Amino acid sequence: HCNQSIIPTIQINGFIDIVAQDTHTCALQNTGNIICWGGIITADGIKDPNPVSLKLAKKLEKGTDTTCAILLDNSIECWGNTTCANLNGNTNTLLYDQISVHMWGGCGILKSTKSIKCWGNTNGTVPSDPNNKYLNISCGNTEDGIPSCCAIDINNDIECFFPSGSIIPCPSSIVL
Repeated sequence: HCNQSIIPTIQINGFIDIVAQDTHTCALQNTGNIICWGGIITADGIKDPNPVSLKLAKKLEKGTDTTCAILLDNSIECWGNTTCANLNGNTNTLLYDQISVHMWGGCGILKSTKSIKCWGNTNGTVPSDPNNKYLNISCGNTEDGIPSCCAIDINNDIECFFPSGSIIPCPSSIVL
């Protein structure tokens, strides 16, 4: 028989989104503030998982030890243990409807064109028709850790691809 202990339930009100990774969890309050707990394991040790930014967000997405947020203005910020760490102070001015984060970066649907834009350190291909318009995207990793994404276009067709073959600047200057 297992020795079961009672775990108390804690309820905190006012949250609209939550994402959990292996080492940390982030939640989005209805005010747009982001709160994270746990730790991000890096080569330098365990780091605080909270974003440095004080900007307000409307949606969270998770990757492997990486969290990204779509901000109220539809721009993106990412933080955590990610290959997006080499930003050199660059910030992203692109606006997104939706994003999905994988182990080495992420991809998103641009608000202006509904096309797909990827970032991070990835190898492979983008969707076969870069001018196609998309409604939804989801990215993940294969068993070998290779990022892959599938997207639904405006004709309700699904296309799967391996994100861009070049290193594209990450969509944020926020990395812990």
